[in-house]
Amino acid sequence: MNYLISGCSGFIGSHLAEALASPDNCIVGIDDLSGGRRENMEPAKAKAKGNFIFLQGQLGLMDYNDLLSLLTDVDVVYHLAADATEGRSQFTPWRCTSDGLLASNQIFAAACQAKVKRIVFTSSMAIYGEGQPPFKEYDTPAPSDIYGWNKYAAEESLKILAKLHGVEYTILRPHNVFGPRQNMADPYRNLVAIWLNSYLSGKKCFIYGRGTQTRQFTYIQDLIPLLDIAGYARETKNSTFNVGSSKEWSLNELAHFIAILLDREDGEMFSDLPARPLDVERAVSDNSLWGMVTGTKMIETPLQVALEKTIRWAEEHGPEHPQYMPLEIDNEQVPVVWKERMI
Repeated sequence: MNYLISGCSGFIGSHLAEALASPDNCIVGIDDLSGGRRENMEPAKAKAKGNFIFLQGQLGLMDYNDLLSLLTDVDVVYHLAADATEGRSQFTPWRCTSDGLLASNQIFAAACQAKVKRIVFTSSMAIYGEGQPPFKEYDTPAPSDIYGWNKYAAEESLKILAKLHGVEYTILRPHNVFGPRQNMADPYRNLVAIWLNSYLSGKKCFIYGRGTQTRQFTYIQDLIPLLDIAGYARETKNSTFNVGSSKEWSLNELAHFIAILLDREDGEMFSDLPARPLDVERAVSDNSLWGMVTGTKMIETPLQVALEKTIRWAEEHGPEHPQYMPLEIDNEQVPVVWKERMI
């Protein structure tokens, strides 16, 4: 099989590339390295034994013919690249849209022109917004932020293009994925990585609001097999699925587990801050459709075990200096931890 993976040096993309890589498979990777790392690709390159091609480039701004040439003989496109900073998207709407919807439309168009067999798109549970949890795939999307609207629009674009041009698609909506290789320097997303980076840097860890917000935290190694299956299974053709952990935890509970694993007291590690704008109180999905349709069920690593593995990686990796970026809208609505660079 020949695969193209956008966002291949990032967190999820590098794990997927490693899982798919072999001397018999060719991996073509695209990444602008804005959030990913070159070293993340090394395990995949080692497994591929020469069948790994990497191009540094920014989707949406790439030369269209260059992108078409990369797609020659590609069977499956995995589109993972995105400006996945949901909370920041209200303050960087242009960048979010450029790296989100516009980038998606470019690779979708090129994949249709190249007549690839299937496009797998990692969307987000952010499309449900303030809907009625647990969210189901047939719920009417109601995003509450710019990031969610970009993902929803990209989903609809993909469906239209795939139907007209005869390309298969599978859309996955994962949520709150964490684990080794997360970008520890990103102060805007990936809560577990932010907390661990703050702890290793000798700083306080912050919880927005009361900490009663609930989420499902998905360990990276549990998600990757589902991405693999989505690329070839007949049952997933032209379908959309929620994928991720079925367990629901509050931010306070997550913080408590991390404090225990680090042999710290909750109050010693964490401090509360005002809630972020547009933060959803309960963001929980019903993930049962995947199992009913495919006959497979996601293996769920217990949260404490997954956190322990992630902590070990973070300690070996070491802390990173947070990389802040200029905001397109900078006003009193900006969370204080960003404005004063407290992370």
